[in-house]
Amino acid sequence: MPRTDLRKVIANFSILIALVICLIVITDTHLFGLSRAIGQSPKKTISYAKWKDQPVEFATVKAAGKTLSIKAEKAQTEYKQEFDGDDDWMKGLVVQLKNTSNKNIIYIKFNLSFPETDVGGVGMSHSMHFGRFYDKPYVGGSDKVLKPAEETDIPLTDDQYASLNNFLKSRNFHQVNTLEIILQFVLFEDDTAWIGGSLMKRDPFNPKAWARIDQQ
Repeated sequence: MPRTDLRKVIANFSILIALVICLIVITDTHLFGLSRAIGQSPKKTISYAKWKDQPVEFATVKAAGKTLSIKAEKAQTEYKQEFDGDDDWMKGLVVQLKNTSNKNIIYIKFNLSFPETDVGGVGMSHSMHFGRFYDKPYVGGSDKVLKPAEETDIPLTDDQYASLNNFLKSRNFHQVNTLEIILQFVLFEDDTAWIGGSLMKRDPFNPKAWARIDQQ
């Protein structure tokens, strides 16, 4: 083979090798990006709907290593916060509460609700507590007082997280991406209460029941 032809063969072979290497690099990069896109966890969402005249404000939530503001400025409006997180994004979750009333609060109950689990109008939720509901001593924790303008953190403990996670998985929900915080019940030191948007006091005919204050 003439020397000039040999040089052309070597040159063409070198170009071919370079093209193959470029193709491999581009293909690997595309597949890597595609695999990341496929394996990426969906966005997480925390929402909170503020009641009119509610005595407690949800200020922030710590989740997925982030501190998220969920303070709703107006009543009867829903506030949503969207963020990135892994499958265990609720582990270490902490909800910060503030007493916005002019009374001492001794017990608070709110729910962590999971809209994705809603089947036939019934969804799954987990109750969180501050203080102790003395009508039912087994509900809540220890005796506490949250004074006006004071704040407190309510953590989802590791044991609670594990129990909640097992509960969800037992119902075939291996991953949830949305969380709704719902205030349920607030008990004041003067034995009045806030329940589902209304101020209440003990029913004089049944001390274990509640009646709206404006109806007595």
